[in-house]
Amino acid sequence: MASNDDPKPVLLANNFWWPFGSHLLHMKWAYIYALEQNCDFFYKYNNSLVFPNGSIEYYYENISTITERELDERVKIDYNPNGIEHNLNVRGHFVPSPYTHALDFHSCILKQLYKPTEHVKTAININPLVRHLREHDIKYIALHIRLGDKVNGPSKETNYIPLEQYFDRCKDAKQKYGLTTIVVCSDTSDGLNEIIRLNNDNGNMFEILSNAENRNQNVWSESIVQKVKDGYDNVIGLELEYLKCFINFEYLLNSRIIIGNWNSCFCLVPVEMRNNGIDIDVTPNEKKTDTKYQFSIGRRPPPKRKMSHFSFRLV
Repeated sequence: MASNDDPKPVLLANNFWWPFGSHLLHMKWAYIYALEQNCDFFYKYNNSLVFPNGSIEYYYENISTITERELDERVKIDYNPNGIEHNLNVRGHFVPSPYTHALDFHSCILKQLYKPTEHVKTAININPLVRHLREHDIKYIALHIRLGDKVNGPSKETNYIPLEQYFDRCKDAKQKYGLTTIVVCSDTSDGLNEIIRLNNDNGNMFEILSNAENRNQNVWSESIVQKVKDGYDNVIGLELEYLKCFINFEYLLNSRIIIGNWNSCFCLVPVEMRNNGIDIDVTPNEKKTDTKYQFSIGRRPPPKRKMSHFSFRLV
């Protein structure tokens, strides 16, 4: 039997599923599981092509609670990201002191884990739209649209939501909060173009902004995840895709309100990080299909407070 003086075991994580939002939520659940089991946590290596040097520390600062040198001295527990049964117990039940609600706890954990490296911060900070939003202190709606392989094809995760439903929620936000700028976060040209059309049909009630990037058509086979599955292995191209994710993630984090489909991990993570009780799910009554990650830790009523702007600015 181990004595009280023995070092804690370490939860050893490797090769989490690489798409941006899913990867962050995998990190969150593994980190929480380590805390619940009173383990240290080590996660550095990922052999997915999106990590050029085989390490997540190409994009993220060290998130482990022990050094790699210390691993030899510890009992190691291999963490299987596909063995998620424990999550249903952890989710909404493990709330350590001083937190009073799982939402606050999960928000704090994600903020600890989301630590971009300096070269990622540079890519974010030189982005023209990021600079424009900051320099002019623009208060805006971040609209995350879920299309492509997430609503069609073999990797479908959720039903298609008409873009009129997204736009209606934007109109609600304008009426309630006076917001007149929308930053569209979508990797499909169809999604951006449809929002522009809806805005035109409604008298150009919003200024529509978006990142200057190459976008796919709304065809599931054109998604970067599907392309990688089909053999796409351009390391430089994949790095540019991941940096594009960081930039769009920045738009979401620093918006006054996020409107989107919370079935998307990419949308859900900033919602959990902000934890403001204000961000809007365009599918509040739809059953969440991705039980590995999704938001089943319970909802609480929005706080009775004025909306404030919480900045995640990296500089």
